Amino acid sequence: MEIDPAWIKPLHGEKLTLRRYSEDDAEYLHQCYKNNTFMTQYNQYIPRHQRLEDLAIKLGEADAKHPYQLKSVDWIIFKKATDQPVGIANLVEIQFHHRRAEFLIGFPNPAHQNKSYGLEATFLVLDYAFNRVGLNKLTTIVYNDNAFAQKNSLALGFVQESYLREQIMEPIGEKSLDLYGNGMILSDFRNNKRIPKLSLRLLGRDITRSLSL
Repeated sequence: MEIDPAWIKPLHGEKLTLRRYSEDDAEYLHQCYKNNTFMTQYNQYIPRHQRLEDLAIKLGEADAKHPYQLKSVDWIIFKKATDQPVGIANLVEIQFHHRRAEFLIGFPNPAHQNKSYGLEATFLVLDYAFNRVGLNKLTTIVYNDNAFAQKNSLALGFVQESYLREQIMEPIGEKSLDLYGNGMILSDFRNNKRIPKLSLRLLGRDITRSLSL
């Protein structure tokens, strides 16, 4: 399963396409990383002030590797109609033996957060994770001040598994951060009552059904 080409194929939805990071995405990611408001909610530990040239080289090197080597899959989220980048999504800390990964998704422009982009992109990743590459569990880590993301995780079917008080320190400053830990296992996904209706509307198919069914 680890070397299956399904790991590197783009994800196509009705309005969105998710493609793995490439060297050509350096400018967009560079702007994302400099957006402090966005990165404070998305991932505080990605360096915010990388040189554009260095980032392009890093992306090119990663693009040449398989997720099995990187232990991650990283996508730019594009609007299909315009090929405009609108967000980023990732599966990180992939544990192939345990069939587990952490899921991240974010939209730097607040205008894109109020559309259906978040749901469609999330469904594409869930379909990829549970149906295409055979993972058994996805986790999300949410900063305690991001009530919107935590509410959405639970509404989608993730289960809160932990609340870790003062778990990490801010990379800049001395403030400690609390973290929510959420999980969705394969049986949660298969038995979810909300995802079938929403994925039928947004993707034209019920993603909770196995590809083999």
